[in-house]
Amino acid sequence: MSLSALDQVVIGAYCLLVLGIGIVLARKASRSADDYFLSGRSLPWWLAGTSMAATSFSVDTPLYVTTLVRQHGIFRNWEWWSWALGGAMAAFVFAPLWRRARVLTDVELTLLRYSGWPAHVLRSFRALYLGLVLNGIGMASVYLALSKVLEGTLGWEGDGKLLLFGGIAVVYSLLSGFWGVVVTDALQFTIAFVASVVIAVFAVGAAGGLGSLAARVAAASPRGAETLSLFPSASASDGAPVLAFLVFLTVSWWANQNADGGGKIVQRMSACKDERNAWLATFWFNLAHYALRTWPWILAALASIVLYPELADPETAYPLLIADLLPSGWKGFAIVSLVAAFMSTVDTQMNWGASYLVNDVYRPLARRLGVSSRHEIKVSWTAGALVTAFALLLTAGIDSVTRNFHFLIAFGSGAGSVYVLRWFWWRVGPWSEMAAMVTSGVVSTLIRTGCILPPDSVGEGLHFPLTMLLVVGASTVVWVGLTLLLPRPDPRTLVAFYERVQPGGAWGPVRELAAQGGEARELETTWSLGRAALLSLLAAALVLSLTLLPGAVLLGEGWIGSLALLLLALASGGLLVRGLRPGGG
Repeated sequence: MSLSALDQVVIGAYCLLVLGIGIVLARKASRSADDYFLSGRSLPWWLAGTSMAATSFSVDTPLYVTTLVRQHGIFRNWEWWSWALGGAMAAFVFAPLWRRARVLTDVELTLLRYSGWPAHVLRSFRALYLGLVLNGIGMASVYLALSKVLEGTLGWEGDGKLLLFGGIAVVYSLLSGFWGVVVTDALQFTIAFVASVVIAVFAVGAAGGLGSLAARVAAASPRGAETLSLFPSASASDGAPVLAFLVFLTVSWWANQNADGGGKIVQRMSACKDERNAWLATFWFNLAHYALRTWPWILAALASIVLYPELADPETAYPLLIADLLPSGWKGFAIVSLVAAFMSTVDTQMNWGASYLVNDVYRPLARRLGVSSRHEIKVSWTAGALVTAFALLLTAGIDSVTRNFHFLIAFGSGAGSVYVLRWFWWRVGPWSEMAAMVTSGVVSTLIRTGCILPPDSVGEGLHFPLTMLLVVGASTVVWVGLTLLLPRPDPRTLVAFYERVQPGGAWGPVRELAAQGGEARELETTWSLGRAALLSLLAAALVLSLTLLPGAVLLGEGWIGSLALLLLALASGGLLVRGLRPGGG
Protein backbone atom coordinates (compact mmCIF):
# COMPACT_ATOMS: atom_id res chain seq x y z
CA MET A 1 0.00 0.00 0.00
CA SER A 2 1.34 3.42 -0.93
CA LEU A 3 0.70 6.58 1.04
CA SER A 4 -0.87 9.62 -0.57
CA ALA A 5 0.84 12.98 -0.35
CA LEU A 6 -1.69 14.04 2.29
CA ASP A 7 -0.93 10.98 4.43
CA GLN A 8 2.80 11.69 4.22
CA VAL A 9 2.25 15.32 5.25
CA VAL A 10 0.21 14.21 8.29
CA ILE A 11 2.90 11.75 9.42
CA GLY A 12 5.73 14.23 8.82
CA ALA A 13 3.91 17.05 10.65
CA TYR A 14 3.38 14.87 13.69
CA CYS A 15 7.05 13.86 13.88
CA LEU A 16 8.17 17.50 13.63
CA LEU A 17 5.65 18.53 16.29
CA VAL A 18 6.84 16.07 18.96
CA LEU A 19 10.47 16.90 18.21
CA GLY A 20 9.64 20.58 18.60
CA ILE A 21 8.02 19.94 21.97
CA GLY A 22 11.15 18.15 23.13
CA ILE A 23 13.38 21.06 22.08
CA VAL A 24 11.13 23.69 23.71
CA LEU A 25 10.95 21.80 27.03
CA ALA A 26 14.64 20.84 27.16
CA ARG A 27 15.56 23.75 29.45
CA LYS A 28 12.88 22.87 32.04
CA ALA A 29 14.23 19.33 32.28
CA SER A 30 17.90 20.27 32.67
CA ARG A 31 17.70 21.88 36.11
CA SER A 32 17.94 18.74 38.25
CA ALA A 33 17.18 15.03 38.38
CA ASP A 34 13.86 15.83 40.08
CA ASP A 35 12.94 18.00 37.09
CA TYR A 36 14.19 15.39 34.63
CA PHE A 37 12.29 12.47 36.19
CA LEU A 38 9.40 14.14 38.10
CA SER A 39 8.78 17.53 36.42
CA GLY A 40 9.70 19.24 39.68
CA ARG A 41 6.69 17.59 41.42
CA SER A 42 4.39 20.23 39.93
CA LEU A 43 1.98 18.36 37.63
CA PRO A 44 -1.79 19.02 37.78
CA TRP A 45 -4.04 15.97 38.04
CA TRP A 46 -5.45 16.16 34.51
CA LEU A 47 -2.02 16.16 32.87
CA ALA A 48 -0.61 13.41 35.09
CA GLY A 49 -3.72 11.25 34.67
CA THR A 50 -3.81 11.70 30.91
CA SER A 51 -0.14 10.72 30.79
CA MET A 52 -0.97 7.56 32.77
CA ALA A 53 -3.68 6.72 30.25
CA ALA A 54 -1.46 7.46 27.26
CA THR A 55 1.40 5.27 28.40
CA SER A 56 -1.03 2.42 29.17
CA PHE A 57 -2.35 2.61 25.60
CA SER A 58 0.46 1.46 23.38
CA VAL A 59 0.57 0.36 19.78
CA ASP A 60 0.28 -3.25 20.97
CA THR A 61 -2.98 -2.66 22.91
CA PRO A 62 -5.47 -2.74 19.98
CA LEU A 63 -3.63 -5.77 18.58
CA TYR A 64 -3.94 -7.52 21.96
CA VAL A 65 -7.64 -6.64 22.37
CA THR A 66 -8.40 -7.75 18.81
CA THR A 67 -6.73 -11.10 19.47
CA LEU A 68 -8.72 -11.65 22.68
CA VAL A 69 -12.02 -10.92 20.95
CA ARG A 70 -11.26 -13.02 17.87
CA GLN A 71 -9.94 -16.03 19.80
CA HIS A 72 -12.16 -16.07 22.86
CA GLY A 73 -14.88 -13.41 22.68
CA ILE A 74 -15.54 -10.07 24.35
CA PHE A 75 -15.63 -11.53 27.86
CA ARG A 76 -11.91 -12.34 27.69
CA ASN A 77 -11.18 -8.64 28.11
CA TRP A 78 -11.69 -9.30 31.82
CA GLU A 79 -7.98 -10.14 31.62
CA TRP A 80 -7.40 -6.40 31.86
CA TRP A 81 -10.82 -5.08 32.92
CA SER A 82 -10.26 -6.80 36.27
CA TRP A 83 -7.32 -4.49 36.91
CA ALA A 84 -9.84 -1.68 37.42
CA LEU A 85 -10.23 -3.05 40.96
CA GLY A 86 -6.54 -2.54 41.63
CA GLY A 87 -6.61 0.76 39.77
CA ALA A 88 -9.31 2.09 42.10
CA MET A 89 -7.24 1.07 45.11
CA ALA A 90 -4.23 2.77 43.57
CA ALA A 91 -6.23 6.01 43.41
CA PHE A 92 -7.78 6.07 46.87
CA VAL A 93 -5.57 3.82 49.00
CA PHE A 94 -2.07 4.06 47.58
CA ALA A 95 -1.79 7.47 45.89
CA PRO A 96 -1.84 9.34 49.25
CA LEU A 97 0.69 6.89 50.71
CA TRP A 98 3.08 7.28 47.81
CA ARG A 99 2.84 11.06 48.02
CA ARG A 100 3.67 10.99 51.73
CA ALA A 101 6.66 8.74 51.05
CA ARG A 102 8.03 11.46 48.70
CA VAL A 103 10.26 9.11 46.72
CA LEU A 104 11.64 9.71 43.24
CA THR A 105 11.04 6.07 42.22
CA ASP A 106 8.93 3.34 43.79
CA VAL A 107 12.15 1.35 44.31
CA GLU A 108 13.46 4.07 46.63
CA LEU A 109 10.74 3.03 49.09
CA THR A 110 12.89 0.07 50.10
CA LEU A 111 15.24 2.37 52.06
CA LEU A 112 12.30 3.89 53.96
CA ARG A 113 10.60 0.57 54.68
CA TYR A 114 13.64 -1.63 55.42
CA SER A 115 17.10 -1.22 56.92
CA GLY A 116 20.69 -2.44 56.67
CA TRP A 117 22.52 -3.99 53.78
CA PRO A 118 19.54 -6.19 52.71
CA ALA A 119 17.59 -3.00 51.93
CA HIS A 120 20.42 -1.74 49.70
CA VAL A 121 20.71 -5.12 47.96
CA LEU A 122 16.95 -5.18 47.36
CA ARG A 123 17.01 -1.63 46.02
CA SER A 124 19.69 -2.43 43.44
CA PHE A 125 18.08 -5.75 42.52
CA ARG A 126 14.62 -4.23 42.04
CA ALA A 127 16.04 -1.36 40.00
CA LEU A 128 17.67 -3.77 37.55
CA TYR A 129 14.75 -6.24 37.67
CA LEU A 130 12.17 -3.56 36.87
CA GLY A 131 14.23 -1.05 34.92
CA LEU A 132 15.93 -3.50 32.56
CA VAL A 133 14.30 -6.95 32.66
CA LEU A 134 10.56 -6.28 32.98
CA ASN A 135 10.87 -2.94 31.24
CA GLY A 136 12.79 -4.53 28.39
CA ILE A 137 10.20 -7.30 27.95
CA GLY A 138 7.42 -4.72 27.82
CA MET A 139 9.23 -2.47 25.35
CA ALA A 140 10.00 -5.47 23.14
CA SER A 141 6.25 -6.04 22.71
CA VAL A 142 5.81 -2.43 21.70
CA TYR A 143 8.56 -2.63 19.07
CA LEU A 144 7.14 -5.88 17.68
CA ALA A 145 3.63 -4.39 17.53
CA LEU A 146 4.81 -1.32 15.61
CA SER A 147 6.68 -3.49 13.14
CA LYS A 148 3.46 -5.50 12.53
CA VAL A 149 1.48 -2.30 12.09
CA LEU A 150 3.95 -0.79 9.62
CA GLU A 151 4.17 -4.02 7.67
CA GLY A 152 0.40 -4.57 7.68
CA THR A 153 -0.54 -1.02 6.68
CA LEU A 154 2.36 0.11 4.52
CA GLY A 155 4.22 -3.06 3.65
CA TRP A 156 7.34 -1.69 5.37
CA GLU A 157 9.54 -4.60 6.35
CA GLY A 158 12.79 -4.48 8.25
CA ASP A 159 13.86 -2.28 11.14
CA GLY A 160 14.57 0.99 9.32
CA LYS A 161 11.23 2.74 9.89
CA LEU A 162 10.96 1.17 13.34
CA LEU A 163 14.28 2.71 14.32
CA LEU A 164 13.22 6.02 12.77
CA PHE A 165 10.09 6.41 14.93
CA GLY A 166 11.80 4.91 17.95
CA GLY A 167 14.71 7.29 17.43
CA ILE A 168 12.40 10.32 17.42
CA ALA A 169 10.89 9.20 20.74
CA VAL A 170 14.36 8.68 22.19
CA VAL A 171 15.55 12.13 21.08
CA TYR A 172 12.67 14.18 22.49
CA SER A 173 12.62 12.07 25.68
CA LEU A 174 16.34 12.52 26.28
CA LEU A 175 16.13 16.24 25.58
CA SER A 176 13.07 17.13 27.64
CA GLY A 177 12.91 14.43 30.32
CA PHE A 178 9.61 13.84 32.08
CA TRP A 179 8.25 17.24 31.03
CA GLY A 180 8.46 16.16 27.40
CA VAL A 181 6.97 12.77 28.23
CA VAL A 182 3.80 14.09 29.91
CA VAL A 183 3.17 16.95 27.47
CA THR A 184 3.56 14.74 24.39
CA ASP A 185 1.51 12.04 26.15
CA ALA A 186 -1.46 14.43 26.35
CA LEU A 187 -1.20 15.09 22.62
CA GLN A 188 -0.68 11.42 21.80
CA PHE A 189 -3.61 10.28 23.94
CA THR A 190 -5.95 12.65 22.10
CA ILE A 191 -4.72 11.57 18.67
CA ALA A 192 -4.86 7.87 19.53
CA PHE A 193 -8.38 8.00 20.97
CA VAL A 194 -9.86 10.00 18.07
CA ALA A 195 -8.24 7.65 15.55
CA SER A 196 -9.53 4.54 17.34
CA VAL A 197 -13.06 5.92 17.05
CA VAL A 198 -12.55 6.68 13.34
CA ILE A 199 -11.19 3.18 12.66
CA ALA A 200 -14.16 1.63 14.51
CA VAL A 201 -16.66 3.71 12.50
CA PHE A 202 -15.18 2.71 9.13
CA ALA A 203 -14.79 -0.94 10.20
CA VAL A 204 -18.35 -1.31 11.49
CA GLY A 205 -19.67 0.41 8.38
CA ALA A 206 -17.77 -1.98 6.13
CA ALA A 207 -19.10 -4.94 8.14
CA GLY A 208 -22.71 -3.96 7.44
CA GLY A 209 -23.44 -1.38 10.10
CA LEU A 210 -24.04 -1.49 13.82
CA GLY A 211 -27.60 -2.77 13.48
CA SER A 212 -26.53 -6.04 11.88
CA LEU A 213 -23.06 -6.40 13.42
CA ALA A 214 -24.08 -8.79 16.19
CA ALA A 215 -25.86 -11.16 13.80
CA ARG A 216 -22.98 -11.10 11.32
CA VAL A 217 -20.39 -11.78 14.04
CA ALA A 218 -22.44 -14.68 15.41
CA ALA A 219 -22.58 -16.17 11.90
CA ALA A 220 -18.87 -15.68 11.14
CA SER A 221 -17.28 -16.60 14.48
CA PRO A 222 -16.59 -20.26 15.40
CA ARG A 223 -18.01 -19.44 18.87
CA GLY A 224 -21.22 -18.03 17.48
CA ALA A 225 -23.22 -15.65 19.66
CA GLU A 226 -20.98 -16.38 22.69
CA THR A 227 -18.36 -14.13 21.06
CA LEU A 228 -20.60 -11.16 21.90
CA SER A 229 -21.17 -11.93 25.58
CA LEU A 230 -19.80 -9.58 28.25
CA PHE A 231 -19.51 -12.51 30.66
CA PRO A 232 -18.35 -16.11 30.16
CA SER A 233 -20.75 -18.82 29.15
CA ALA A 234 -21.36 -21.53 31.73
CA SER A 235 -22.38 -23.93 28.95
CA ALA A 236 -18.82 -24.58 27.71
CA SER A 237 -18.00 -28.26 28.12
CA ASP A 238 -14.52 -27.70 29.57
CA GLY A 239 -15.52 -24.85 31.90
CA ALA A 240 -12.52 -22.84 30.68
CA PRO A 241 -14.32 -19.48 30.21
CA VAL A 242 -15.80 -19.50 33.73
CA LEU A 243 -12.55 -20.60 35.36
CA ALA A 244 -10.60 -17.93 33.47
CA PHE A 245 -13.12 -15.27 34.51
CA LEU A 246 -12.90 -16.30 38.17
CA VAL A 247 -9.10 -16.16 38.13
CA PHE A 248 -9.11 -12.70 36.58
CA LEU A 249 -11.73 -11.36 38.98
CA THR A 250 -10.41 -12.90 42.21
CA VAL A 251 -6.64 -13.16 41.71
CA SER A 252 -5.23 -11.20 38.79
CA TRP A 253 -5.96 -7.66 40.00
CA TRP A 254 -4.21 -7.95 43.38
CA ALA A 255 -1.46 -10.30 42.23
CA ASN A 256 -0.38 -7.96 39.44
CA GLN A 257 2.99 -6.31 39.98
CA ASN A 258 1.25 -2.93 39.67
CA ALA A 259 -1.23 -3.71 42.45
CA ASP A 260 -0.09 -0.77 44.59
CA GLY A 261 0.19 1.56 41.59
CA GLY A 262 3.26 0.30 39.76
CA GLY A 263 6.40 2.19 38.77
CA LYS A 264 5.04 4.24 35.85
CA ILE A 265 1.89 5.24 37.72
CA VAL A 266 3.84 5.94 40.92
CA GLN A 267 6.21 8.18 38.96
CA ARG A 268 3.23 10.31 37.92
CA MET A 269 1.72 10.26 41.41
CA SER A 270 5.04 11.50 42.79
CA ALA A 271 5.19 14.21 40.12
CA CYS A 272 1.82 15.66 41.14
CA LYS A 273 1.49 18.86 43.15
CA ASP A 274 -0.05 17.20 46.20
CA GLU A 275 -2.07 14.22 47.47
CA ARG A 276 -5.34 15.51 46.02
CA ASN A 277 -3.88 15.87 42.54
CA ALA A 278 -2.29 12.42 42.86
CA TRP A 279 -5.52 10.54 43.58
CA LEU A 280 -7.52 12.63 41.10
CA ALA A 281 -4.95 11.82 38.41
CA THR A 282 -5.14 8.10 39.14
CA PHE A 283 -8.95 8.10 39.19
CA TRP A 284 -9.11 9.97 35.86
CA PHE A 285 -6.66 7.46 34.43
CA ASN A 286 -8.98 4.58 35.39
CA LEU A 287 -11.99 6.25 33.80
CA ALA A 288 -10.09 7.00 30.60
CA HIS A 289 -8.34 3.63 30.38
CA TYR A 290 -11.39 1.41 30.90
CA ALA A 291 -14.65 3.30 30.38
CA LEU A 292 -13.53 5.64 27.60
CA ARG A 293 -11.27 3.57 25.37
CA THR A 294 -12.62 0.03 25.47
CA TRP A 295 -15.37 -0.02 22.88
CA PRO A 296 -13.72 1.50 19.79
CA TRP A 297 -11.18 -1.35 19.97
CA ILE A 298 -13.79 -4.06 20.59
CA LEU A 299 -16.13 -2.85 17.83
CA ALA A 300 -13.22 -2.83 15.37
CA ALA A 301 -12.27 -6.35 16.50
CA LEU A 302 -15.84 -7.60 15.98
CA ALA A 303 -15.96 -6.04 12.53
CA SER A 304 -12.67 -7.75 11.68
CA ILE A 305 -14.29 -11.14 12.37
CA VAL A 306 -16.88 -10.38 9.69
CA LEU A 307 -14.41 -8.90 7.22
CA TYR A 308 -11.48 -11.31 7.79
CA PRO A 309 -12.93 -14.54 9.22
CA GLU A 310 -9.79 -16.52 8.38
CA LEU A 311 -6.47 -15.05 9.52
CA ALA A 312 -3.38 -17.02 10.47
CA ASP A 313 -2.25 -14.23 12.78
CA PRO A 314 -5.14 -12.41 14.51
CA GLU A 315 -2.79 -9.57 15.47
CA THR A 316 -2.71 -8.49 11.83
CA ALA A 317 -6.46 -7.78 11.72
CA TYR A 318 -6.27 -4.23 13.11
CA PRO A 319 -3.57 -3.05 10.66
CA LEU A 320 -5.58 -4.59 7.81
CA LEU A 321 -8.61 -2.49 8.76
CA ILE A 322 -6.49 0.64 8.40
CA ALA A 323 -4.91 -0.44 5.12
CA ASP A 324 -8.11 -1.63 3.45
CA LEU A 325 -10.83 0.72 4.69
CA LEU A 326 -9.54 4.20 5.49
CA PRO A 327 -9.42 6.93 2.80
CA SER A 328 -6.50 9.25 2.17
CA GLY A 329 -5.84 11.59 5.07
CA TRP A 330 -7.57 9.40 7.61
CA LYS A 331 -5.14 6.62 6.76
CA GLY A 332 -2.19 8.83 7.60
CA PHE A 333 -3.93 10.00 10.77
CA ALA A 334 -4.56 6.40 11.86
CA ILE A 335 -0.91 5.48 11.27
CA VAL A 336 0.11 8.57 13.23
CA SER A 337 -2.17 7.48 16.07
CA LEU A 338 -0.44 4.12 16.37
CA VAL A 339 2.98 5.73 16.07
CA ALA A 340 1.85 8.15 18.79
CA ALA A 341 0.72 5.23 20.96
CA PHE A 342 4.11 3.63 20.36
CA MET A 343 5.96 6.79 21.31
CA SER A 344 3.83 7.48 24.39
CA THR A 345 4.90 4.11 25.77
CA VAL A 346 8.50 4.12 24.62
CA ASP A 347 9.21 7.58 26.03
CA THR A 348 7.73 6.59 29.39
CA GLN A 349 9.48 3.22 29.52
CA MET A 350 12.79 4.83 28.70
CA ASN A 351 12.46 7.70 31.20
CA TRP A 352 11.05 5.41 33.89
CA GLY A 353 13.69 2.72 33.38
CA ALA A 354 16.45 5.33 33.38
CA SER A 355 15.10 6.77 36.65
CA TYR A 356 15.80 3.41 38.32
CA LEU A 357 19.30 3.14 36.94
CA VAL A 358 20.17 6.73 37.92
CA ASN A 359 18.38 7.11 41.26
CA ASP A 360 18.70 3.59 42.61
CA VAL A 361 21.94 2.27 41.07
CA TYR A 362 24.14 5.20 40.01
CA ARG A 363 23.41 7.66 42.85
CA PRO A 364 24.26 5.29 45.73
CA LEU A 365 27.42 4.20 43.91
CA ALA A 366 28.42 7.79 43.14
CA ARG A 367 28.04 8.77 46.80
CA ARG A 368 30.30 5.93 47.91
CA LEU A 369 32.92 6.95 45.36
CA GLY A 370 32.60 10.66 46.10
CA VAL A 371 31.52 11.50 42.54
CA SER A 372 29.82 14.87 41.97
CA SER A 373 26.12 14.80 41.08
CA ARG A 374 26.44 17.56 38.48
CA HIS A 375 26.73 14.99 35.71
CA GLU A 376 23.41 13.30 36.54
CA ILE A 377 21.56 14.64 33.50
CA LYS A 378 24.21 13.21 31.16
CA VAL A 379 24.11 9.94 33.10
CA SER A 380 20.32 9.97 32.65
CA TRP A 381 20.77 10.24 28.88
CA THR A 382 23.14 7.28 28.89
CA ALA A 383 20.79 5.23 31.06
CA GLY A 384 17.84 5.94 28.74
CA ALA A 385 19.86 4.84 25.71
CA LEU A 386 20.92 1.66 27.55
CA VAL A 387 17.30 0.77 28.40
CA THR A 388 16.27 1.26 24.77
CA ALA A 389 19.14 -0.81 23.40
CA PHE A 390 18.39 -3.68 25.78
CA ALA A 391 14.73 -3.71 24.71
CA LEU A 392 15.69 -3.83 21.03
CA LEU A 393 17.85 -6.89 21.72
CA LEU A 394 14.91 -8.68 23.35
CA THR A 395 12.62 -7.89 20.40
CA ALA A 396 14.38 -10.51 18.27
CA GLY A 397 13.24 -13.25 20.66
CA ILE A 398 9.46 -12.74 20.46
CA ASP A 399 6.91 -13.31 17.71
CA SER A 400 3.54 -12.63 19.39
CA VAL A 401 2.41 -9.50 21.21
CA THR A 402 -0.30 -11.36 23.12
CA ARG A 403 1.89 -14.27 24.26
CA ASN A 404 4.63 -11.88 25.32
CA PHE A 405 2.10 -9.75 27.21
CA HIS A 406 0.85 -12.84 29.04
CA PHE A 407 4.43 -13.80 29.92
CA LEU A 408 5.10 -10.28 31.20
CA ILE A 409 2.00 -10.39 33.43
CA ALA A 410 2.91 -13.82 34.80
CA PHE A 411 6.57 -12.86 35.30
CA GLY A 412 5.64 -10.11 37.75
CA SER A 413 2.39 -11.43 39.19
CA GLY A 414 3.87 -13.34 42.12
CA ALA A 415 5.11 -10.12 43.71
CA GLY A 416 1.80 -8.25 43.77
CA SER A 417 0.72 -9.50 47.19
CA VAL A 418 3.97 -8.56 48.90
CA TYR A 419 3.96 -5.11 47.27
CA VAL A 420 0.50 -4.52 48.75
CA LEU A 421 1.08 -6.03 52.19
CA ARG A 422 4.38 -4.24 52.85
CA TRP A 423 2.24 -1.13 53.43
CA PHE A 424 -0.12 -2.77 55.93
CA TRP A 425 1.83 -5.56 57.66
CA TRP A 426 4.89 -4.60 59.65
CA ARG A 427 6.34 -8.13 59.48
CA VAL A 428 7.18 -7.93 55.74
CA GLY A 429 10.94 -7.61 55.19
CA PRO A 430 13.36 -7.08 52.28
CA TRP A 431 13.87 -10.80 51.72
CA SER A 432 10.09 -11.18 51.39
CA GLU A 433 10.13 -8.98 48.29
CA MET A 434 13.25 -10.62 46.92
CA ALA A 435 11.79 -14.12 47.33
CA ALA A 436 8.49 -13.15 45.68
CA MET A 437 10.18 -11.58 42.64
CA VAL A 438 12.68 -14.40 42.10
CA THR A 439 10.10 -17.18 42.52
CA SER A 440 7.66 -15.41 40.19
CA GLY A 441 10.33 -14.96 37.52
CA VAL A 442 11.62 -18.54 37.75
CA VAL A 443 8.22 -20.25 37.71
CA SER A 444 6.85 -18.13 34.85
CA THR A 445 10.01 -18.76 32.80
CA LEU A 446 9.75 -22.52 33.38
CA ILE A 447 6.14 -22.39 32.18
CA ARG A 448 7.08 -20.28 29.15
CA THR A 449 9.78 -22.77 28.13
CA GLY A 450 7.41 -25.74 28.56
CA CYS A 451 9.18 -27.27 31.56
CA ILE A 452 6.00 -26.80 33.61
CA LEU A 453 2.46 -26.81 32.17
CA PRO A 454 3.32 -27.32 28.47
CA PRO A 455 0.95 -25.40 26.14
CA ASP A 456 -0.56 -28.62 24.72
CA SER A 457 -1.33 -30.02 28.18
CA VAL A 458 -4.39 -27.79 28.64
CA GLY A 459 -6.76 -25.92 26.37
CA GLU A 460 -5.76 -22.56 24.94
CA GLY A 461 -8.31 -20.75 27.07
CA LEU A 462 -7.00 -22.31 30.29
CA HIS A 463 -3.25 -21.98 29.89
CA PHE A 464 -2.87 -18.35 30.94
CA PRO A 465 -5.26 -18.53 33.95
CA LEU A 466 -3.54 -21.69 35.21
CA THR A 467 -0.17 -20.00 34.71
CA MET A 468 -1.36 -17.16 36.93
CA LEU A 469 -2.50 -19.55 39.66
CA LEU A 470 0.77 -21.51 39.62
CA VAL A 471 2.98 -18.41 39.69
CA VAL A 472 0.97 -16.63 42.38
CA GLY A 473 0.59 -19.76 44.52
CA ALA A 474 4.28 -20.68 44.42
CA SER A 475 5.46 -17.12 45.07
CA THR A 476 3.05 -16.56 47.96
CA VAL A 477 4.02 -19.79 49.72
CA VAL A 478 7.73 -18.95 49.40
CA TRP A 479 7.63 -15.30 50.49
CA VAL A 480 5.15 -15.73 53.35
CA GLY A 481 7.06 -18.75 54.69
CA LEU A 482 10.36 -16.88 54.50
CA THR A 483 8.82 -13.84 56.20
CA LEU A 484 7.71 -15.89 59.20
CA LEU A 485 11.04 -17.72 59.49
CA LEU A 486 13.42 -14.75 59.29
CA PRO A 487 14.10 -12.29 62.13
CA ARG A 488 11.77 -9.33 62.57
CA PRO A 489 12.64 -6.07 60.77
CA ASP A 490 14.45 -3.27 62.59
CA PRO A 491 11.84 -1.53 64.82
CA ARG A 492 13.46 1.92 64.50
CA THR A 493 13.09 1.87 60.72
CA LEU A 494 9.50 0.64 61.03
CA VAL A 495 8.61 3.45 63.45
CA ALA A 496 10.15 6.07 61.15
CA PHE A 497 8.27 4.67 58.15
CA TYR A 498 4.99 4.49 60.03
CA GLU A 499 5.33 8.04 61.30
CA ARG A 500 6.09 9.33 57.81
CA VAL A 501 3.40 7.48 55.87
CA GLN A 502 0.66 6.56 58.42
CA PRO A 503 -0.54 3.60 56.34
CA GLY A 504 -2.98 1.90 58.73
CA GLY A 505 -3.46 -1.86 58.93
CA ALA A 506 -1.52 -4.40 61.01
CA TRP A 507 1.00 -2.05 62.63
CA GLY A 508 0.01 -2.64 66.27
CA PRO A 509 3.49 -3.33 67.73
CA VAL A 510 4.96 -0.43 65.76
CA ARG A 511 2.25 1.96 66.97
CA GLU A 512 3.00 0.93 70.54
CA LEU A 513 6.73 1.58 70.07
CA ALA A 514 6.02 4.99 68.56
CA ALA A 515 3.76 5.87 71.51
CA GLN A 516 6.37 4.72 74.04
CA GLY A 517 8.96 6.92 72.38
CA GLY A 518 6.64 9.91 72.41
CA GLU A 519 6.71 10.02 68.61
CA ALA A 520 3.11 9.11 67.84
CA ARG A 521 1.29 11.78 65.86
CA GLU A 522 -1.62 12.11 63.49
CA LEU A 523 -1.22 13.54 60.01
CA GLU A 524 -3.44 16.48 59.17
CA THR A 525 -5.55 14.50 56.71
CA THR A 526 -9.00 12.96 56.44
CA TRP A 527 -7.47 9.79 54.93
CA SER A 528 -8.10 6.49 56.67
CA LEU A 529 -7.62 2.95 55.39
CA GLY A 530 -11.24 1.94 55.94
CA ARG A 531 -12.63 5.00 54.18
CA ALA A 532 -10.13 4.67 51.33
CA ALA A 533 -11.06 0.99 50.84
CA LEU A 534 -14.77 1.88 50.69
CA LEU A 535 -14.13 4.66 48.16
CA SER A 536 -12.08 2.18 46.12
CA LEU A 537 -14.99 -0.27 45.93
CA LEU A 538 -17.35 2.51 44.85
CA ALA A 539 -14.88 3.77 42.26
CA ALA A 540 -14.34 0.26 40.87
CA ALA A 541 -18.11 -0.26 40.60
CA LEU A 542 -18.46 3.06 38.79
CA VAL A 543 -15.61 2.40 36.35
CA LEU A 544 -16.66 -1.18 35.53
CA SER A 545 -20.36 -0.31 35.11
CA LEU A 546 -19.42 2.56 32.77
CA THR A 547 -17.10 0.18 30.91
CA LEU A 548 -19.78 -2.47 30.35
CA LEU A 549 -22.74 -0.14 29.74
CA PRO A 550 -21.83 0.94 26.15
CA GLY A 551 -21.41 -2.70 25.15
CA ALA A 552 -24.75 -3.68 26.62
CA VAL A 553 -26.44 -0.88 24.67
CA LEU A 554 -24.54 -1.20 21.39
CA LEU A 555 -24.76 -4.99 21.16
CA GLY A 556 -28.37 -5.31 22.27
CA GLU A 557 -27.79 -7.15 25.55
CA GLY A 558 -31.32 -6.22 26.61
CA TRP A 559 -32.83 -3.28 28.42
CA ILE A 560 -32.81 -5.01 31.81
CA GLY A 561 -29.04 -5.49 31.79
CA SER A 562 -28.45 -2.00 30.43
CA LEU A 563 -30.74 -0.46 33.04
CA ALA A 564 -29.03 -2.40 35.83
CA LEU A 565 -25.61 -1.15 34.74
CA LEU A 566 -26.91 2.42 34.48
CA LEU A 567 -28.40 2.28 37.98
CA LEU A 568 -25.17 0.81 39.36
CA ALA A 569 -23.18 3.63 37.75
CA LEU A 570 -25.52 6.28 39.15
CA ALA A 571 -25.61 4.76 42.63
CA SER A 572 -21.86 4.15 42.94
CA GLY A 573 -21.07 7.55 41.42
CA GLY A 574 -23.42 9.34 43.79
CA LEU A 575 -22.06 7.56 46.85
CA LEU A 576 -18.51 8.22 45.68
CA VAL A 577 -19.13 11.95 45.31
CA ARG A 578 -20.76 12.02 48.75
CA GLY A 579 -17.85 10.13 50.28
CA LEU A 580 -15.33 12.53 48.78
CA ARG A 581 -16.90 15.58 50.36
CA PRO A 582 -15.17 16.93 53.48
CA GLY A 583 -16.57 14.96 56.38
CA GLY A 584 -18.26 12.48 54.05
CA GLY A 585 -18.00 8.76 54.39
